[in-house]
Amino acid sequence: HEYSDFPPAQGREFDEVMRIALKSRLQPEATAGRLGFAGFQGRIVADIGTRDGRFVPLFRELGASEVYGIDPDQKALQEAIDKGILDEQHALPHKLQDIPDEVRGSFEVATIFNFNMPCSEQADFFKQLYDSLPENGQVVMTVAEDEILQKARQFIEPLFIMRSQRLWNKSADYPHKNLVVLIKKPSELRK
Repeated sequence: HEYSDFPPAQGREFDEVMRIALKSRLQPEATAGRLGFAGFQGRIVADIGTRDGRFVPLFRELGASEVYGIDPDQKALQEAIDKGILDEQHALPHKLQDIPDEVRGSFEVATIFNFNMPCSEQADFFKQLYDSLPENGQVVMTVAEDEILQKARQFIEPLFIMRSQRLWNKSADYPHKNLVVLIKKPSELRK
């Protein structure tokens, strides 16, 4: 089942409702797949900006073989470890550009939920993201504000094939309003 809007809360916390709604859009043959995403099944995932690992169980549920949580906030990562969501090996207290070399290039999918980065940092971030993914690597991200997505295009499109779809037509800025799939361009097609 794919929800076209938020599923009924039925006494659930907001984060749980968001996980259910996102799972419906990320499952095989749902919105992300129609945008070109090959899915999580059997793939190694890096959740960039994982915070407390709140979406890591979702990726495993959708078939990821291994999940890394990347976030410079050591306290939030420790919370994910304490809850048993991530282990020490898969909790990386770094910014993307500082991840260990043995991890760089080992994940096939990067996830970025609620992307909200200052424009001044985006060029370097998307270049680092491109360099961290193997050929045919993919990114699934959500962006709340349309303006942020529009400004990021200038840094994304030289490196990735970008496809996006609006998920919710709520008046407020819900954190996952737009779903974006990025497919790494072969180096000969980069602008």
